[in-house]
Amino acid sequence: MFQKVKEIISKYWINMDILRDKHNNNNNNDDLIISYEYPNLIEHKSISDDNVYIFGSKSEYDDIKELSLFYYKHNAYPTGDKIRVSIELITKFLNINSLIINIRKKQKICGSVINILIPIQINNIEYSSSFQFDENKTMKFYNTSYLINKEKYRGKGFGMYLIQKSCQLAHKDEFRVAYFLNTKSRCINSIPIQSWTFNVNINIDLDGTIKIVKVDKNNFDIFYDFYTHSTKNKTFVFQPNKEYWHKFYNTFDVYCVIQNDKIIGCFSFFIYKNYVLSCLLDINVCNRFFCIGKQPETLLSMLKTSKKYGCHIFMLLEYGEIDNKLLESISAIKNNYPCFINFYNFKLKLNPQDIEIPLL
Repeated sequence: MFQKVKEIISKYWINMDILRDKHNNNNNNDDLIISYEYPNLIEHKSISDDNVYIFGSKSEYDDIKELSLFYYKHNAYPTGDKIRVSIELITKFLNINSLIINIRKKQKICGSVINILIPIQINNIEYSSSFQFDENKTMKFYNTSYLINKEKYRGKGFGMYLIQKSCQLAHKDEFRVAYFLNTKSRCINSIPIQSWTFNVNINIDLDGTIKIVKVDKNNFDIFYDFYTHSTKNKTFVFQPNKEYWHKFYNTFDVYCVIQNDKIIGCFSFFIYKNYVLSCLLDINVCNRFFCIGKQPETLLSMLKTSKKYGCHIFMLLEYGEIDNKLLESISAIKNNYPCFINFYNFKLKLNPQDIEIPLL
């Protein structure tokens, strides 16, 4: 069981320099979690509970449509390019147990964040932790993503309010820790990773002995055994139980790579649209959930499969089994901006090759 929630606010949550907190708290220095206390929510003079709306798996279609439109209007790069978060993708996130929080003003969305709830297994690390893992040694994380505010509300504390509210609500469901991807290092144990771009329209040749098979209830056990065995030496790995996996592969397609009747890899990805202002076009972009197994066969199989979904560009991050030598060998293009995996309320220091987790 988890420690009983204390209605005491620790230094970690009071200081909203929380991401760079020096871990001065009452927990053991070797503990993975910085604070077990109930997260603080700093009062905001223009936000009350009446302004905060929580999405669940039974959210109305019109609400999801409104949220998708909000992201399209306000989720823009300085170049004017925009990421479209489709109704279908939001619905899929909700299907796999996500927490979506909106702030509304005058009945319209002015800020939103999506938290995808992710079970993480931590292996090969010695620590004396107050945290009690479940029988699978998994810890409940959430991946915070798509944190967007309307332009007129930026720089006014709305983003931090959404983060704090996410921490509070997730804490009630025993999710104590979170990670998120950003172009800046925002915590003392952030992980720098390089991003790459691959043009899926080029020809991708696979060995004639390779078959790509979609996971379903008939072959799930084979996939599950392969995935579990292949990730057991990863320090920080996405490791759902079977119930979660069944929900996952019925929401996002999962594939096995078969060679000579033997499974050699597995992968899953998701697709979204990116509006490119310079050419006034929507392009389909893919990101991986995971890509595990024999390389480059598994990576090339994933890229080839993404073509069938109409993908134009695949964004690839250099972590886990996907390293710079592999990406150079398939003629991926190295981007000129860095990325960082940042954490809330988590101490462990990791290297890119130690992890195999979804990064949204």
